[in-house]
Amino acid sequence: EEVYNNFPGMLRKLATLYLVGGLAGSMLVTEPKKDAAAKAAPPAAGVSVQEAIKSPQFWLMWSMIVSSASAGLNVAAIYKQFAASSPALTGDSFQALVGGLGALANGVGRLFWGQLSDGIGFKKSFTILTVVQAMLHAYYPYAAESKLAYGSVTCLCFFFLAGNFALMPPAIQKMFGPKNGALIYGLVYSAFGVASIGGMILGKSL
Repeated sequence: EEVYNNFPGMLRKLATLYLVGGLAGSMLVTEPKKDAAAKAAPPAAGVSVQEAIKSPQFWLMWSMIVSSASAGLNVAAIYKQFAASSPALTGDSFQALVGGLGALANGVGRLFWGQLSDGIGFKKSFTILTVVQAMLHAYYPYAAESKLAYGSVTCLCFFFLAGNFALMPPAIQKMFGPKNGALIYGLVYSAFGVASIGGMILGKSL
């Protein structure tokens, strides 16, 4: 009852923090200065959005996100319910702590995977991500016997989920060119929505 009673007030505090942070951030955004050389530069190369959508590479990247991100997004959605089903993991405070540490791991992961991709390339980085991610999820049910193991594996799942967000934008920009790269990534990003819903359905069916 205490958790439910505190929930509305917590939402109001979060809303205030988001409002203050959003206003402060918006005031720091400025239009970059364009010099004469930049104005005279030829338009950036790259394929059109229509050409990208018709290419097999676009749908391959889209499918890669759905297949890989479904795992991490599934954990993000059910880790508390999963913990509640194990006697060794009871306690709302513990479950909230795991969620907070998982969010930090997700943030650190975005920096790590970006750096790794710069060093060894997209293909090797994504291969490492998916192979280790598969091993983590195979072990996940056994981690429920210990708070330390469960917390560690859950944080690692968040860490590897971050790789999908960090690796894909530069890879798509490089593949399709800078001219429409951001817009094309916006279309590819729809795969995360499909992974969020489809991953839950797939998880339940399995």
